[in-house]
Amino acid sequence: MTSGAMRKKRGVKPGLPDTLVLHRGKLVTLELKSQQGQCSRPQRLVRERLLRAGAQWWVARSARAAMWALRKSGVTFRTASNDDGTLECWQQPKLSAWEVPKRNPHERRPRAPEWEPGVAAAEIAELSAGAEAGQKQTQVRAISALPPKADIG
Repeated sequence: MTSGAMRKKRGVKPGLPDTLVLHRGKLVTLELKSQQGQCSRPQRLVRERLLRAGAQWWVARSARAAMWALRKSGVTFRTASNDDGTLECWQQPKLSAWEVPKRNPHERRPRAPEWEPGVAAAEIAELSAGAEAGQKQTQVRAISALPPKADIG
């Protein structure tokens, strides 16, 4: 059974975005697509209704792009506290032109690079090797240190 069929069985209306985020009284919606995916007619109709109601609507082609769209919509992210007392916060990455989220499904974007399993496997292996070698280094640099905990006695 496809995910669309499962959503229909649960009573989800056609065209409803994949992700709905309510942040400080503001609705931000994300339609998640593959690199070549297109919005369907029901999705475009729901988009128009959501925009008229004051929601923000985005098409994102990657998890990084979805986070980027949420940040552009004013959604704030938590700051993580590490065991060594440093803090980390999410940093907006530089996205390729094809990956930048868009607000209009008709907006043109460059085509995504072709996905080749061999190349993708090599990139994944390279990333995981780098992560294992530098586990103590964080991708996002610490922005400040926490003050020492006070003893309560």
